Parts: sequence; structure tokens; C-alpha cells
Amino acid sequence: VVCLSPAVLAECGLWSRCIDKWSAFVVAPTQVTRVLYTDACGSGYGGLLHRVLNRIVEPAVQVLAGSWERHMSEDSVFTELDGLWRSLVGEGSELVGQTVLHRTDSILPHAVVRKGGCQRSPRLTAIVRRIMVY
Repeated sequence: VVCLSPAVLAECGLWSRCIDKWSAFVVAPTQVTRVLYTDACGSGYGGLLHRVLNRIVEPAVQVLAGSWERHMSEDSVFTELDGLWRSLVGEGSELVGQTVLHRTDSILPHAVVRKGGCQRSPRLTAIVRRIMVY
């Protein structure tokens, strides 16, 4: 049994009434032209690529997926970043010259990218540099 407060019930009601009206509107300081959602696990990675026209996110135009040569469970941040890298490279010329907004379910990969890498991990720093140069 899950007990919800009146405030939580009101919030859920709002979402259930309005979710079909959500316009997937992008608010960003730069003109984003693509949104890339990625996720990765020990056995592989996946991504959805969306175009953005007039700041509205369109339905996914590309589904990206792949598996690792071997199980990658030793470092989840590396796994997430490698999935991002493979998604970027796998899409090829579609992303050249585009401004890509990346979304994932983990904040650590973005923190490592913002810092430009990780002093304790040359491997993380190397993949961050590949992503940034791309």
C-alpha cells in the first residue's frame, strides 16, 4: 500500500491531464539542432537521436545501439561515456556541424566532461577529449 499526500495527488493529476499536451520545447542558451538520449550497461549501449526544429523536439529519427566486445562493468562512467562516443561516431555525418544536447540518466559522465576529464583516470580523460573534439 502506497499512501500519497493530497499535494502529491494534485501533482500527479496535473501531469496526467497535461502530459499529452507537452510540446517537448527546448530552452537552451544556444541553438540546439539535435537531442541525443543515451544509456549504457555492462552488455551494450543505446541511444535515440531527435531533430530540433524551431526549438521543438521531433520524434526520434535514429535509433542507435550496439554491444561491447566484452562485458564492461568495471567503470560505469566510462561505460556511459563510451556509449555516448559510439553513438556520436555511429551517426556519422548527421551530427557534423550540429549543436547536440546530450541527455542521460547519470550526472557523473556530464560532470567528468565539464571538468575535461579525470586526473585519476587517463582512460576517462582520453574518451572525454575524443568527445569534445568530435
